[in-house]
Amino acid sequence: EFWRKGDPGSTCSATCNAVGRTCDPIMQTSLNSEVEVLAAFSSAGYVCKSYGGTRDYAGAPFSTGRTSDDCFGFTPTSSRESSCDSNLVAVHTPLCRCVQEFWRKGDPGSTCSATCNAVGRTCDPIMQTSLNSEVEVLAAFSSAGYVCKSYGGTRDYAGAPFSTGRTSDDCFGFTPTSSRESSCDSNLVAVHTPLCRCVQEFWRKGD
Repeated sequence: EFWRKGDPGSTCSATCNAVGRTCDPIMQTSLNSEVEVLAAFSSAGYVCKSYGGTRDYAGAPFSTGRTSDDCFGFTPTSSRESSCDSNLVAVHTPLCRCVQEFWRKGDPGSTCSATCNAVGRTCDPIMQTSLNSEVEVLAAFSSAGYVCKSYGGTRDYAGAPFSTGRTSDDCFGFTPTSSRESSCDSNLVAVHTPLCRCVQEFWRKGD
């Protein structure tokens, strides 16, 4: 995983796909502070001339190349998500987080296949099935950009691991003693938001 600076007007999908990776909008959305923005651009091989603040339109985070307002992060109070597939300003160079695989939280009632396919990835049921402990569950949701209100335990029905959004029993992992496997194509409870492991497509040997 790494930060990569795109060409002026380019998208993060194009920037990451060019090096065999996928854009991670969650990490891009979380780039909110001056310290984080300057460090991320530096790791991408670019020294910012200045910090301009944050924006939430397509293409952010980005660099303008100007002296007085060069590098921008993503607005932390925005309800939007950093875009992988659009760039509003043709002269802005986007800063992109390029990854191979990641955790992604789906919409309520959605499946992990749909959640991962939307960002050019495939659901990995093996990794989802292995998410069994409180520490692992909270960390995985956190990496997907969600802070769990509480840990509810584990379940083995379709849609697990998931978040209920409730205060007392929010985030659930997958039951470690179950003979089942986490489902990519089904979600039993319409209000549950699945936590999905999204990876590049792979070969798997069946029984």
